Amino acid sequence: MKIFTPLLIVTLLLTLAAQAHDPSQHKDKAEKPQCAALKDMDIKKMDKQDPVTQALIKKCMKQLHPEEKPETEK
Repeated sequence: MKIFTPLLIVTLLLTLAAQAHDPSQHKDKAEKPQCAALKDMDIKKMDKQDPVTQALIKKCMKQLHPEEKPETEK
């Protein structure tokens, strides 16, 4: 009985952790960034340390300013 109780608890926890979620929550395809929002923004005023901002600038600079390099790569 001493071994059975912890084994039962561990088994239940592992079973509950492995349950699948609804497949509709999966992303079918990657969303494209909304680069139009960056068109009117001043990139120099944005937080350069924010990883989301860095990725957005990197992805959108080619589209908005094909002749320039992104600020994060300079």
